[in-house]
Amino acid sequence: WRKLALGLIVLGLFAEETWKLRLLQAFLVVSAAGLVTSYIGWLGLIPSKPGQPAGVFFTNHATQGMTFAVAVLCCLELARDTGPRLRTLLQAAALLFAVNVVFVSTSRSAYVALVCVVLVWGLGRVGWRRLPLVAGGLAVLVAMAFGLSSTLRDRIGQGIDEVRNYQSSPAVTSAGIRVVFWKNS
Repeated sequence: WRKLALGLIVLGLFAEETWKLRLLQAFLVVSAAGLVTSYIGWLGLIPSKPGQPAGVFFTNHATQGMTFAVAVLCCLELARDTGPRLRTLLQAAALLFAVNVVFVSTSRSAYVALVCVVLVWGLGRVGWRRLPLVAGGLAVLVAMAFGLSSTLRDRIGQGIDEVRNYQSSPAVTSAGIRVVFWKNS
C-alpha cells in the first residue's frame, strides 16, 4: 500500500502534464507486464511464487490486487482523452485488470478498492445526480462477480468467519486483528 501511496505523492510532484502522463504510462506498462505474467501463471504455464496462489507474482496478493485496482482507474481515466483505437485498448486493459482482481487475486482489500474505483470513476463521469444509477449498476456488477467467482465468494466468506470468530480463534487473522484494532482505538 505504501508504495502506491508514494506513487500518488510522486505524481503530485510533477508540475507539467506531460510528465504526469509519462508516469502513468510507465505505471501501466509495468502493471500490464505483471498482468500478463499473472494470467500465464494462473493458467499454470509458469510456476507461481512459493507460498502464493497461482497467478500472484507481486510481493503478495494484496499488493498485486491493489496495483491492478489502481491500474483500472488509470486505464479508464487515460481512455477519456484518446482516440478510438487507444480508447478501446485501454478499456480492454481495464477490464482485464478488474477480472484479474476478481478471479485471480485473493485480496479482500483489492475487492473493496475496485468497488471504490468503479464508484468514484462512475460518479466522475455522470455526476452526483445520477448516484442511484451508478450505485445500481455497481450493485449488479458486484452481484455478477460474486456469482461467477468462487475465489471472491470464498475470500469474503473467510473474512466474515474471521470477524465472527476473532476472539475464539487461536491464530491471529487479518480481519480479526482489524476488529481488535477497531475496538481498542
